[in-house]
Amino acid sequence: MAVADLNIGTGKIEVRGTGVYTGIPGAKRRTDGIWEMPATLDTCSALKNLKVDFSEALSDFGNKQWRIQRYIEHVKLSEKVEPLQPIPIKAPYSLYQHQIKAYNIALALFGRGARKEAAK
Repeated sequence: MAVADLNIGTGKIEVRGTGVYTGIPGAKRRTDGIWEMPATLDTCSALKNLKVDFSEALSDFGNKQWRIQRYIEHVKLSEKVEPLQPIPIKAPYSLYQHQIKAYNIALALFGRGARKEAAK
């Protein structure tokens, strides 16, 4: 049975065990027999469909990527959104909704999407 793990140093998924993964974009077999592929939500989905076991680190990574993707879809479909964090622009300027959506999506993708708690 094949086991997939997230290599944090390289940012790639490594699959050890039997199996051929040439159908996954970017998958390459190294000389030591380990398959290496990009760490993306699509790669995680393809490996899950192939019944590959995930390490805890890779499972956490996949779940986080899935939550980010769901949030992005939610933002894209929302009519009115508020910025997740204060936007660094000077008054009297303001942003259009599509710009606020892009700002929120960028914050989510770069791991800065948590709303800051107001000090009481």
